[in-house]
Amino acid sequence: MQTSSDRRTYSQLKKKNTQPTAPSALTPPGWLRRWDGPAESWRLPALLTLLAVFGLALHAATWPLWLPASVGLPASVGLPASVGLPASVGLPASGGQSASAAYPQVPLIWGVQNTPAWLELAAAAVCILSLVVLLATRSTKGWGGRCLASYLLAAGFLMLLDQHRIQAWTYQFCLLAVVFLLVDARRALAMARLLAVSIYLYSAWSKFDYVFLHTVGVEFARTLLAFVVRPDTIARVAPNMAWLFPVGELAVGLGLCFRRTRTIALAGAIVMHLALLLILGPWGLQHQNGVLLWNGFFLGQALVLFAGRRGKHNPTETEATRTTEPTGLWRCQAAQWAAALVIGGAVLAPLGAPWGWWDRWPAWSLYAPGGERLTILIHQEGAAKLPAALQPYLQESEGPWRRFRPDLWSLNALHAPEYPQNRCRLGVAIYLARGYELGPWIQTVVSTSANRFTGERRTHRLVGVEQMESASARFVFNARPRLPRTASGNTPTTPAKTQNAKQQAAGRSP
Repeated sequence: MQTSSDRRTYSQLKKKNTQPTAPSALTPPGWLRRWDGPAESWRLPALLTLLAVFGLALHAATWPLWLPASVGLPASVGLPASVGLPASVGLPASGGQSASAAYPQVPLIWGVQNTPAWLELAAAAVCILSLVVLLATRSTKGWGGRCLASYLLAAGFLMLLDQHRIQAWTYQFCLLAVVFLLVDARRALAMARLLAVSIYLYSAWSKFDYVFLHTVGVEFARTLLAFVVRPDTIARVAPNMAWLFPVGELAVGLGLCFRRTRTIALAGAIVMHLALLLILGPWGLQHQNGVLLWNGFFLGQALVLFAGRRGKHNPTETEATRTTEPTGLWRCQAAQWAAALVIGGAVLAPLGAPWGWWDRWPAWSLYAPGGERLTILIHQEGAAKLPAALQPYLQESEGPWRRFRPDLWSLNALHAPEYPQNRCRLGVAIYLARGYELGPWIQTVVSTSANRFTGERRTHRLVGVEQMESASARFVFNARPRLPRTASGNTPTTPAKTQNAKQQAAGRSP
């Protein structure tokens, strides 16, 4: 008769001699294991639904951004042959009057400047139709996969034609589309969690900055305190409360990295996004609808990716999980490596942002005003040449030089903030100089990124369009705007440089 100790020994020996089960094909590799979790069948369709719904809403909120710019210039404008302007854009026959004050487009590479308008319209239509069909299918297979691929290609093409379209939400949606296309459901959810946490961490780090803590952070604190305390208390508490925003965002990002703290961090993320909606919404600072919608997407994304996670170990694989695994080509190791490289690059590339090796929005520097700056100054004589539609963006000044506000122009014309890189702002300045014959009546003050601890910047001036065009050649990516030719489609014979020399010889230079 076996004793209890014998039975325990036999049980232990049986367990010891049991062959280990093979790891599931859907289990993420070691570097993604921390971000693995329940892969219930509802999570991926829910995330696809969020992407489609908020993608459609964001495209609708910023609809002028995705349409071709109806650029119009005076028929008498003089443009040098070296500018290389597209001949497809016509000009009005009225001499000396501006036909349009559309915000200029600055392509990412100069080779696409002659793209016809109908092709831009087709790409924008593909983006919308792809999101509509994706919302109906809510799957990464069949028509759902084709829609993800179509949206990725069309959005990438539109961003190539205009850097202004590289909005932070567009960049994130394209990264998610790549992941959904290339890997199975469990790996896709794990990579989406990793990307979301990196956004929180990089966004928090960009706010540990002298400029944010003394400007935008204080403004956020004042707006939030105005709902609960008296005005005399706001002035005393707000400067010290500015630290709350980067510290809270950093705590949320770090908390989501560990399973034991994810529930608390999820609650913190929900509170943080609700507070941002209150601060930036119609009862607060009244920011653009696109900003509010993207915060709404993050609120839903946090619930889909991190809610309901319990325990340290992954649950067993279910049949519902297996049905989401791609088949055929998408199961190959090359596709998984490609997705890993894309997400790994997106997570590591923002480390180069402080040295100017990566743009601020793809580096998730959100609401952080410490980046590089470019101020456009227009002389009073040149300001008179601007059309009436652009006059409201000129600030009054005591001296002869008036500041032009392209950030307000972008908000009003495109319903989206301007792209926060100096090469794009320089393209706007060149557009104004060439389009309205400002010649020597325009200059720019170029400032470096602010020192993180003191807020100090180094500045230099570019006077006249020639210096600005010379400076545009120093950027890795294109900094020249898309400009049309004259009404006849020919380049004028009188270059702007000769006209500027004649003005200076006549004593008209400022």
